[in-house]
Amino acid sequence: YQKKRKGKAYIEEQIEIAKQELNYFEAISEQLAIADYSDALDIRDELFNYGYLKKSVSRNKKKKKVSLYQIQVDGYLITFGKNNLQNSFLSFDYAHSRDTWFHAKQYHGSHVVVNTDQPNKKIIRICANLAAYYSKGRYSSSVPVDYCLVKDLKKIKGAKPGFVSFRNYKTIYIDPYEDKELKIVSI
Repeated sequence: YQKKRKGKAYIEEQIEIAKQELNYFEAISEQLAIADYSDALDIRDELFNYGYLKKSVSRNKKKKKVSLYQIQVDGYLITFGKNNLQNSFLSFDYAHSRDTWFHAKQYHGSHVVVNTDQPNKKIIRICANLAAYYSKGRYSSSVPVDYCLVKDLKKIKGAKPGFVSFRNYKTIYIDPYEDKELKIVSI
């Protein structure tokens, strides 16, 4: 009886770990769907770091700089990432606590940060559109996008990069579209 009881608890724990891994690989798959070459290299590096891919032995030990994407609109600087490493770097290293953070609710996708704590409606709609467009919900209508201050974000202990929890947020619903007028610059 004791052996079966402990076995059941162990199996339930393993099922939860497997669900988290599946969620992670679904996020990676969605990020690869919208990735360009440099984003794919970042994703490959992430998979190397977590032991999912085997690194070939090289003598170069240079730390690669994480690239981000930026847009300037009406004097506001909007920055976003397209994969987990970029999202994690953006949200916890690059952004200031007073910046506003956006992410598509219930979808894997981009973290978007604008350099103000009180964005106007136009900036909120642009940021929400970017967060929705660079997510799995890009072909959906009325995608919910959560936004809050960066200081309200928290890394989830033991979780892969890019996975966060947040509080004090608001939600906006938006129909994502590709805005060709925005001049996106890689930094």
